Amino acid sequence: MALLFTLLVTAVYGLTTMRSTGLVFLMITLALGVVVFGLAYKLSTITGGQSGLTGIRRPPALADPYDFYFFCLALTALVLLALRGLARSPFGLMLRGIRDSESRMTSLGYSTSAAKFAAMMVSGLVAGLAGVLGVWNSQFISPSVAGFDKSALAVIMIIIGGVGVPLGPVIGAGLVVGIEHWLSSYVERWPTVLGLLFIGVVILMPGGIAGAIKGTGRTPPHWLPWSAWLGRLTGRGSREPVSTDRAPDADLADIGRRHQEG
Repeated sequence: MALLFTLLVTAVYGLTTMRSTGLVFLMITLALGVVVFGLAYKLSTITGGQSGLTGIRRPPALADPYDFYFFCLALTALVLLALRGLARSPFGLMLRGIRDSESRMTSLGYSTSAAKFAAMMVSGLVAGLAGVLGVWNSQFISPSVAGFDKSALAVIMIIIGGVGVPLGPVIGAGLVVGIEHWLSSYVERWPTVLGLLFIGVVILMPGGIAGAIKGTGRTPPHWLPWSAWLGRLTGRGSREPVSTDRAPDADLADIGRRHQEG
C-alpha cells in the first residue's frame, strides 16, 4: 500500500514538474519535502504529528534482525542490478540522450516527456521501497524524516557518491551515514567534517567517488599540487582530458542509428 501511494505522489509530482530542469527542478524537489513536512505536522490524526507513529511491525518472516538485515542486503543488490540493466538498455540510452540534448532527441522522434516521466516513476518506486525498509528497521516514523535537512542530506549523498553511476548513491550514503553515526561519537562537530568531505569531492572529483573509480569523473584541477597524484590514484593521471563537447554527439549518433535500424 505504501508503494502504491508513493507511485501516486510521484506521478502527480512528475506531471507538475515535467518541464523543469537543473537547479529549478532541484529547488522544487527540496520545496516538496518542506510541504510534506508541514502536512505531516498538521494531519496529526493520520501521522501522529510531532510524536509520529510507533509500533510499526515488520512481517513475521523478517522479525529477526539478522533475517531482516540479509533481506535488505539481497534486495539492495537486486535493485542495483536492475538499475544497471536499465541504464544499459535502449531506454537508458534514450535517457542519456535526453540528458545530453533533449531538443535533438525530440527531433529524432522520441517522446522525451514520456521517458522522463517513466524515469521519475522508477526513481519513486525505488525511493518508496527504501522508505518501507527504513520504517521496518526503526519501527517508527515521524515528520522529521521529510524535513529540509534530510532532503539536503540526500542530495549531499548523491553528489559525494557520484551522479549517473548506480553504485554512487550507495557509496555516498555509506560515507554520510558512517560519519553521522560513528564519527559523531568522537567529534562533536561532525557536520564540519561532512562539509569538508563534500567540498573536497566537488573540487577533486566532480564526478563523485564512484565516477572517479569508474574513470568517468573529470580530471582534477591542474593547479592543485596533488592533482597528478590523485590522477594516478583514480587512473586518469596519464590520460589527456577528454573533450565533453563530442560525447553527446557520439551518444546521439548511436541513438539515431539504433532508431533507424529499429
